[in-house]
Amino acid sequence: MGQKRKPEAAKIEKQERPEKKPRQDDGSRKKQSQRLVFSARPDWHAADIPVLPVDPEAAPPPQRVIEELHAHATTLLAAENVAYNAAHLSGSSSHKFLSTIMASGTLEDKVSALTLLVQESPLHTMKAFENLLALSKKKSRNQALMAVAALKDLLGQGVVLPADRKLRAFGKQPALATLLQGKAARWTTGQLLPSGLTEAHLVVWAYEDWLKRMYFELLQVLESWCGDEVEYARSRAVTYVWELLKEKPEQEENLLRLLVNKLGDNDRKIASRASYLLLQLETSHPAMKMIITNSIEADSLFRPGQSLHAKYYAIITLNQTILSQKEPEVATRLLDIFSASSCSC
Repeated sequence: MGQKRKPEAAKIEKQERPEKKPRQDDGSRKKQSQRLVFSARPDWHAADIPVLPVDPEAAPPPQRVIEELHAHATTLLAAENVAYNAAHLSGSSSHKFLSTIMASGTLEDKVSALTLLVQESPLHTMKAFENLLALSKKKSRNQALMAVAALKDLLGQGVVLPADRKLRAFGKQPALATLLQGKAARWTTGQLLPSGLTEAHLVVWAYEDWLKRMYFELLQVLESWCGDEVEYARSRAVTYVWELLKEKPEQEENLLRLLVNKLGDNDRKIASRASYLLLQLETSHPAMKMIITNSIEADSLFRPGQSLHAKYYAIITLNQTILSQKEPEVATRLLDIFSASSCSC
């Protein structure tokens, strides 16, 4: 009889044993700790974050406070990227596939995978953007130009850059001076943020500052390829400069200078293409005709030490400028330039 009671006792003990908490609780707590400050989206600059007041007469805040706030914002941005990588890139099967491609695929596959990552949420995939930029600096022309083309698509036709304004450095954010007044002008790390300012604002501002610097690096890469010894590489680079200039206002002065300078390229094909692209730019953006005209005059036609070859293509470009009755100022400017040019000859 004693042997029959043992299984019954064991059964009772099994029923009374407390249930273990599911392992998913640990995962949910982990996800909560990795909650994003800024929602993932392709067009980060169009996000709906609280509008901050702007007082144009606000006194400039101390540089120390701006630098300290910028450092804090940079830390938040880095943490945001880590959280996104842990919560999204590491768990998704599609992202794991992209990671495999980047590790063992061809260069073309790697460029495509990096581009897809950046397109999903540029603010959260800074490392992928940096990897693309690093590829654009490779010595191999085909490999580098492939990466440059991908960056051009992201920053030109894509939505990584705002279409209606230039990027701002952190210290140039319009609301910053207004926020850092009174006691806030003595803000230091560890204190509560100034009233109205949120971590989302800081993350966006830090990213915008970073992206502005990365874009300037790309501009330097393009400038080097515009001067490459191989005609094909120069032609590709000149076209990429034009596409960026046509699509977005960021760095338009420097991009226009690069394009105008190629009117003096020793290869007639490149000089002729630069002239054609400048005229196409005027067609796409008629309001830029005066700006383009002035740039051709200053950076090509009357530039000290400029070759006759460059002046020739500058005159050809100006001569083919299409005018309308609504542009008398441009017409007058062209007449003045032609007159001065004939006198100098």
